[in-house]
Amino acid sequence: MGAFETCHTDGSLVSVGADINDAVALRHARLHAILDSNDHSDSTTGTCTRGDIITAQAATPTWTRLAITVPAAGLVNFLGAVNGDTEPGYKALFDVTVPGTIAAGASAAAGTAVVAARRDHVHGAPATWAATAHHASHEAGGADVVAVNGYMPTGF
Repeated sequence: MGAFETCHTDGSLVSVGADINDAVALRHARLHAILDSNDHSDSTTGTCTRGDIITAQAATPTWTRLAITVPAAGLVNFLGAVNGDTEPGYKALFDVTVPGTIAAGASAAAGTAVVAARRDHVHGAPATWAATAHHASHEAGGADVVAVNGYMPTGF
């Protein structure tokens, strides 16, 4: 195996000695793409596009480009994984679901959605609310105070 030279983009020459395999030396002495399966057996060949990231994907992972996913106006995507995912992906932070109307006597629940609610979202409410024990107490002239340790606050 003889020595050879390869040219960089700036015109400089690099001499590679005869003590290594010429094909391997040539492949790594020149500029090459990261996502080139001819140069990197652990990569899937691909062309980079602005916004891409490189992740290990598939059942037998190889380095692969993950294209950016741009959401609709007013929405946000983030890079993440949910329970059951085996590789990262772009997830919607918000959705466009309108919140439900609050019903009298409704119970609170933690929920199971994997998206967030917007801080300024508004729930609908019934136009009128049925009388409650609290409301009925006021209608009968009841006080809005409660005795604490046997003492009734005054001056209200």
